[in-house]
Amino acid sequence: MGNFTWLWDHIYWSKQAFIDDYNDCVATRDWARCVEVHSNYAISIRRTNLLMFAATFGIITVLAIGLMIFIYYRTANPLNLSDKDKRRLRSQRYIRIRDKRNEWIRGQMNFRVMFRNRQMELKEYHKSGGITPLEPFCDFKSDKPKQKKEYSILSGLRSRWRQETRDQRAAMQNLLKQKRFLRKLQNDVVPARAPAPAT
Repeated sequence: MGNFTWLWDHIYWSKQAFIDDYNDCVATRDWARCVEVHSNYAISIRRTNLLMFAATFGIITVLAIGLMIFIYYRTANPLNLSDKDKRRLRSQRYIRIRDKRNEWIRGQMNFRVMFRNRQMELKEYHKSGGITPLEPFCDFKSDKPKQKKEYSILSGLRSRWRQETRDQRAAMQNLLKQKRFLRKLQNDVVPARAPAPAT
């Protein structure tokens, strides 16, 4: 049993002592003593179970922590790279992250510039006596007042772009249908037969 021999001995002798005491109580018919012996033995069993659970949990925890540490140090440098190679890889990763961030920032700035220019055009158009800035971009189906907010302009721009995309796709599909129909007509046309020679 190894280091747990004392635990099994404790469990065995506790059980033997309980059996002996309980038999003595039954023989002398001292029922109060029997209840006390039984209660003490139940408490001892609970303590033993708790101790075994704590020992098992501690062993499993130590093994799990050791395994995690082993995996971490095993996978931290699987190629046995030198410090110079590590620095080079870190710098390359930083460059990739920086390029992606700069690309995202440029996209955001381009969108903001386009949006601001469009807003200025709409304001100038509105000042010159034209319709409200949101009318050409928002298709309101009801008589509700126009909501003069930026997200309305954005949603209108997006809906207009989607509509143009749908129109282009529909036009392309119609063109393909016409080509298929013409090809089918050409295949269905039977060439005229030459007249039979006179006999």
